[in-house]
Amino acid sequence: MALVYPDMNCPFCGDRLGENESNIIGFTFLDIRDRDFEYLDDSACHRSCLSQWDKRDDFITFWNQQMRASLGPNAPELFVNDAGLVDYRDSKADSILASRKPPPGEPPELDW
Repeated sequence: MALVYPDMNCPFCGDRLGENESNIIGFTFLDIRDRDFEYLDDSACHRSCLSQWDKRDDFITFWNQQMRASLGPNAPELFVNDAGLVDYRDSKADSILASRKPPPGEPPELDW
């Protein structure tokens, strides 16, 4: 996963990512060579910007194919959640991995 700092700029809007972790989504290094998507390789952006991008659906398809090719069929995948935001889910368990916090007092349950 990319190293993310609040002062980094979103590649879509140019504003700093800021402190609101629920509006930040990061991407691991996959050595993407597609001109439309290479700037998202090993990076982070505002979830709201990515979710409104006109190439969002094409990127999700591309990213998921690259993740499966790199990490296998159970690799986490991107999807659009019920709120219309791009998120990660664990394809094996169909559970959401990013931007979801467990109820207070409960540890996160990530099955990698």
